[in-house]
Amino acid sequence: MTMEYTERMNGLLHRAYLYATGGRYELLVPEHLLQALLDDETFRAALLACRVDIVGLEREVKEYVEGLDIVPESEDYDPDLSFQFENMRSLAANHAIYASRETIDVTHFVYAMMELEESTAAFLLNKYLGDSKAMFLSTLISMEEDNIEERGERREASNNEESDEEDNSWKTLVTCMNDTVDQHNPLIGREQELERTIQVLCRKDKNNPLHVGEPGVGKTALVYGLAARIEHGEVPERLEGSRIYQMDMGTMLAGTQFRGDFEKRIKQVMDGVEKEGHAIVYIDEIHNMIGAGRTGDGGPDASNMLKPYLERGDIRFIGSTTYEEYNRHFARQRGIVRRFQQIDIAEPSVEDTIEILKGLRPQYESFHNVTYSDDVIEYAVRQSARLITDRQLPDKAIDLIDEAAAKLRIEMDSVPQGLDEISRKISQLEIERAAIKRDGDEARIADLDKQIAELKDRESDYNAKWKSEKELINHIQQNKIDIEQLNFEAERAERNGDYGRVAEIRYSLIKQKQDDNAKFQEQLRGMQGDKALIKEEVDSDDIAEIVSRWTGIPVTKMLQSEKDKLLHLEEELHKRVVG
Repeated sequence: MTMEYTERMNGLLHRAYLYATGGRYELLVPEHLLQALLDDETFRAALLACRVDIVGLEREVKEYVEGLDIVPESEDYDPDLSFQFENMRSLAANHAIYASRETIDVTHFVYAMMELEESTAAFLLNKYLGDSKAMFLSTLISMEEDNIEERGERREASNNEESDEEDNSWKTLVTCMNDTVDQHNPLIGREQELERTIQVLCRKDKNNPLHVGEPGVGKTALVYGLAARIEHGEVPERLEGSRIYQMDMGTMLAGTQFRGDFEKRIKQVMDGVEKEGHAIVYIDEIHNMIGAGRTGDGGPDASNMLKPYLERGDIRFIGSTTYEEYNRHFARQRGIVRRFQQIDIAEPSVEDTIEILKGLRPQYESFHNVTYSDDVIEYAVRQSARLITDRQLPDKAIDLIDEAAAKLRIEMDSVPQGLDEISRKISQLEIERAAIKRDGDEARIADLDKQIAELKDRESDYNAKWKSEKELINHIQQNKIDIEQLNFEAERAERNGDYGRVAEIRYSLIKQKQDDNAKFQEQLRGMQGDKALIKEEVDSDDIAEIVSRWTGIPVTKMLQSEKDKLLHLEEELHKRVVG
């Protein structure tokens, strides 16, 4: 398939052709196109933005071209395309195809020129650009897209409102953690690590914390905890009003057609954050920066793009990674490492994890409409620490109570086992009655009718009690949800200085909900007695069953106390030890 060149690219190729014919050079070479590009205002502006010595570059290109073979004046000729020029055209077409473009543009040729092997044009461009190659490509792409009138292939400029939206388009590539902090679990504990993070952020130089810890220890939760503190105004003056933007390398790479697009996105986000001011960029799994966007060995990647911003210190960064990935990828990039301050995020102790889960308990109780006792929280933490050895606290303990509550909630919404057995028994007897009716055994039919009637009475009573219990439990859980929402509203009102509303919520509305729940709980206890149809509290049996599914350890062994194990130790040894 033959691809067309853009009007602007055709103009530059024609200018390169004129350079070749004007000097009566035998071959049209990439250096002629480089001369044409150096005459182009947009190309020169992109070089100047990267502080390239354009005069020196022009001089060396001219010196090389003047040494090429010349055709005598007496001969009529048309310059042939050199092998390098043909190769450059082929590479440019490949880049355009890879980018799903219908035409070949300037940026495709520039990128192709820089990739040529044993080419003076490629050598000189790379020599003068140095480490600024990625920045140059990104700047050139931005300038080409902004040059709407000259190219005639872009849409007309939009009105002022749309321009403002374009200025904020970088926000579609990141997530503002301040806006989503209410959707995440609150940070419990970790005071020392959080204070250390705040101290580093308040430094003048190297004010970029790097959280390093095993998966599941709460590195991302720590950053959400910082965002919550900022929203509540509980940070030093230097951090007040800061916005934390999470930048994910997967999102930055998604949909990019070739490397220039990726660099443009990085630059777009960094420029947007820098323009907004007082912002912090959070990069989870920061080791993914190493090599992100690189298309060949030795080429620039995302870490090279971020170095200038890290050096200037206008934008503060928070990174997080694991020890394994840090040692494998990140530690080798000494230019990046020295600009961060490492903060180790250790796995919390069992006691600290118990306090963390107690702090998170209201969120999970509200979501699942169940309850946890202190004993169950402690049991879940200790069992996860003892038996689930391939994961870290508090993540594995949180997952354990979450799944146990989900299992119990499914059971609460399902028909009780006793009621289900009665219903199935009634169905079996009715099928049997229909079969006997054909034989005319009236005595047996009468007996079956009596059994069916008795079972239906039991089913009716059972069903009424079940629905009554469920209705009371639903009232209790709805009140708990309302209390949690009222607490959030009270916190917002307190931050806004509306203390009258705070008093109304905490000492009137919440108290009323709590009193209502106390009444419902009393009614529920009286109704259930010793035989509750619905269990709303997660117990140790539920936790043990989930651990058993994850590890394959029998439930009976987990539920057996240490005292019982010691009492039966002699019997177990006789079974296993011979002699």
